[in-house]
Amino acid sequence: MSFIKASSILVPSNAPAENPAIFLNSVTPLYEACGYPQPSLPAPGVWTLLDLTPSGVPSNAVAVDLRGILIITDGSGTIVSDLAVAFQKPGGPLTPANYVEQTIGIGSSGGARTNADCICPCLNGCIEWSWYRGSYGEWPTGPIAPYPTGAAYGLNISVQAVYLP
Repeated sequence: MSFIKASSILVPSNAPAENPAIFLNSVTPLYEACGYPQPSLPAPGVWTLLDLTPSGVPSNAVAVDLRGILIITDGSGTIVSDLAVAFQKPGGPLTPANYVEQTIGIGSSGGARTNADCICPCLNGCIEWSWYRGSYGEWPTGPIAPYPTGAAYGLNISVQAVYLP
């Protein structure tokens, strides 16, 4: 592992949760990137480019501090549901299986809520992110059984700090 020197840290001047970098709800389905609705949910297990500059992240940022919550609402036919998220700089060396955030819901009609945070390298104001989700027979990339039989998945991730060179 190597490190880059950051000489300044920027923190939001307003509530960052009001402008999440990633907001995803598998039931609706709804995916917003920096407050802008996207045409569809990103495919699971695939890197998705996320431009953070609309949220005020400078293009010369070397890293961002991402924080939020991972959400599972188990369906009536769900035994164990799993949600995992990975982050890297664009073109970085990792696979989506190198996830850094995870939550697991156990039991039908239950669920899980887990705080999530990581510091992710940034390139030109962008990061890449990926998710895995599913229950038995769906994990990690199979079709999601419709809620309320299958589980529902959600992400609400905000930029909490920006690291500058």
